[in-house]
Amino acid sequence: MVTIKFDSRLLLTLLAPAIPVEMDGHYAIIQAPAGKSVNQILRDSDIQFSQAVTAVVNGRTTDLEQPLEPGDEVRLLPQIAGGD
Repeated sequence: MVTIKFDSRLLLTLLAPAIPVEMDGHYAIIQAPAGKSVNQILRDSDIQFSQAVTAVVNGRTTDLEQPLEPGDEVRLLPQIAGGD
């Protein structure tokens, strides 16, 4: 299993998600099987966000299409653009 945690204020919709979502204050937590990417898990769960997100897996920024390993901890953060 993998754990995905994100600020629930990023949610656009949460209408009867296919994967159970636990709430911890402002944070939503999903437990999902390993072997799928973050994008696959989000598509399967019918969860949509109000803005683009970046995945941080085990403390490192990663591609949303990278397959997740058992025990991975994922944080989804709002994508921030910057520069000149």
